[in-house]
Amino acid sequence: ISSKRKKRMESKRSEKATKTGQSDGANAALLERLEAYLSDEAFPNHLSKSLSFAVMGQPSIITDQMLTKTIQGVVKSLPTKLKHTIPEPDQEFVCTSLKSYESKRPKDGCWCVSDVGELVSVVLVSMAVSVERFREMGGYEVDPTTL
Repeated sequence: ISSKRKKRMESKRSEKATKTGQSDGANAALLERLEAYLSDEAFPNHLSKSLSFAVMGQPSIITDQMLTKTIQGVVKSLPTKLKHTIPEPDQEFVCTSLKSYESKRPKDGCWCVSDVGELVSVVLVSMAVSVERFREMGGYEVDPTTL
């Protein structure tokens, strides 16, 4: 995992802890497990397989739908504890999570394949933070349409 991505994940975790008044505990455990997965050698393998399936031979640019399918494929490959905690994001969640990355788009509705690893990480961290916030509000059964 790149140091830039690691700093961004740590920043999100710090920001979340500040907002909720928590620094450790059950909520931090989910982000720590996700961070460990994103740093593990399994993540690039799962990303590569999911991306290959989603793009089906396309060149260096992928559509929003291909990116969403890639992310959903990675979620299906998550380790068991994470898979049962983090639901598959839908297209709307992916687009909302990546609003601040719009400047990386080479054209509307498309992404560079070289940015996919970073984009997947951002969406997964956003989903993990959303799950934590949902649970803080008393939710237990996580459905991506409620996040």
